Amino acid sequence: MRRKRRNHSSNFKAKAAVAALKGDKTLAELAEQFDVHSFISSISCRS
Repeated sequence: MRRKRRNHSSNFKAKAAVAALKGDKTLAELAEQFDVHSFISSISCRS
């Protein structure tokens, strides 16, 4: 069964962006930490 599409709050996005900018974890580790798909993370990091 498919999981319902999630809408992430701006607070969640800010935390994920700050963690990505620190650069101490890989994209795969960040995706696991924030429970998002790594492809989605890479798109949001580029914008």
